[in-house]
Amino acid sequence: MGHAESKALRSHEEPDDVPMGPDLVTLSDARATDVSLTGSKAAALATASVAGVSTLPGVVLTTVFT
Repeated sequence: MGHAESKALRSHEEPDDVPMGPDLVTLSDARATDVSLTGSKAAALATASVAGVSTLPGVVLTTVFT
């Protein structure tokens, strides 16, 4: 592999200092209340669930998955 090809591959790698979250969380997990991680609908359901409101169990794919 040549220098240019090697450099091109490295430019698409993820930096080591980027915090990564879970790909999947349950709605009863407090992390699911983070809108930037789960989206507004799932975060609203998670907020209700964490607060003790009776909700259906569920899971959500997070923005880390994409």
